[in-house]
Amino acid sequence: MKFVWFLFSLSLLAGCSRQSVKVIPDSSLPVLDITADYPEREIDLAEEAEIEYIPLQFQGTERLETFDLLYGTISENMIFAYNRKGTVFVFDKTGKQLHQFNHTGGEKEQYDYVFSIYGDEENQEIFMRTFRYRIQVYSLAGEYKRSLIASYPVSFNQVFGYNKDSLVFSDGISEIKDRFDNGIYYYKLSKKDAGISPFPFYVKHRITNVFTCEVREEKQISSLSYTITIEPMIKNGNEVILSDFACDTIFSFDGNKKKALLRRTPAVRSTFPLKLIGVSIKTDRFIFMDIIEKVYIPNEKGVKNKSLLFDLKTQEVSVPILINKEFTPPFPVNMGNSNGNFPKNTCISAIHSKKLLELYRSGRLSGKAKEVASRLGKDDALVLILYHFK
Repeated sequence: MKFVWFLFSLSLLAGCSRQSVKVIPDSSLPVLDITADYPEREIDLAEEAEIEYIPLQFQGTERLETFDLLYGTISENMIFAYNRKGTVFVFDKTGKQLHQFNHTGGEKEQYDYVFSIYGDEENQEIFMRTFRYRIQVYSLAGEYKRSLIASYPVSFNQVFGYNKDSLVFSDGISEIKDRFDNGIYYYKLSKKDAGISPFPFYVKHRITNVFTCEVREEKQISSLSYTITIEPMIKNGNEVILSDFACDTIFSFDGNKKKALLRRTPAVRSTFPLKLIGVSIKTDRFIFMDIIEKVYIPNEKGVKNKSLLFDLKTQEVSVPILINKEFTPPFPVNMGNSNGNFPKNTCISAIHSKKLLELYRSGRLSGKAKEVASRLGKDDALVLILYHFK
């Protein structure tokens, strides 16, 4: 196993950050060789996490798909999600539907498409990214309240709840702008009036997850642009994790404290094609990461993806295989927190109720999965699964 330790001073942090927050020093920073081969590690989520199954009780004919929940919000008492038709759902934590609305259209108080939502239970509001430069705010029942339009020339990409008064977002503008290229690509946004303040993180010579190239087909040349499916920012409860693609160090921001978590090798700018690393899940014990080459290969479906797990307790690196042994055979679990607002140390997945009932009737469930399946009703179309890591 190629895994080394790197002694460093605080000067290491200067390459990617101009911070005005308290930095937690560390006498040694783990360095991850992303080119090495690592052993597989099977993780049974029935052992590593407290599992919670929540049957969602829908009203009417509108439904959610399993992947829709990955873009939603799980708060203390509520569940927020939306589907590809632009319909927003609000449930309580028992799965009972409280509200549902759809305001697609061309008017000021409507939207053409929903890219992400953040459900703010404390302020009783829903923030919806409906355009590159606009976030629309609705009540829990769907009443239009206001629009947040940034005056500074930025584009909303990832948007998360930050605190009672602010959101945090990454700038989605991919081109370099001489006048505005000041190294700040992460911001705090006022929930009330769209006032912007820089998040204390500086990036020199930005690298994005957007790939643009020219493709020749016989005598024609066309432009191809696509977005690689990893993101530079995630949330773990109130903790913000930044694995900016231009940086070789992954950072954690928790309140006014900043901490370096680990450093990659080789450096991103020494790789060709560029090998980008993005954190998909962070808990108190684990860091799940995806490594993707930023390259276009004609006739290839998808991009090369390598998943790694760093165990903060044992300091070991492995290729994770996530399963749930409350299912027989063990149920493979795919999850990630790069687009959702979830509680600390919590990840989610989902399963259709019909499939869960089939497994129950064939005697292939145990534990809480079996208990929940035995109580499913006719309105329970989807079962949300929360994994609360210990």
